Amino acid sequence: MTKRTRVVITGMGAVCGAGITVAGIWDSIRQGRSAIAPTRQWDAERWPVRVSAEVSGVD
Repeated sequence: MTKRTRVVITGMGAVCGAGITVAGIWDSIRQGRSAIAPTRQWDAERWPVRVSAEVSGVD
């Protein structure tokens, strides 16, 4: 007999460049939207990579 481990999910959440809510992130995934864009929140000129998946809308 296989022993089962109980798991309780108390909520879901994520913050990333694709969205700041589960629904927003899922919508971005379903629509194939990329969060990668030119970096705008700071001067990236001295860095070899100038694109990122910036998070906006969060204080």
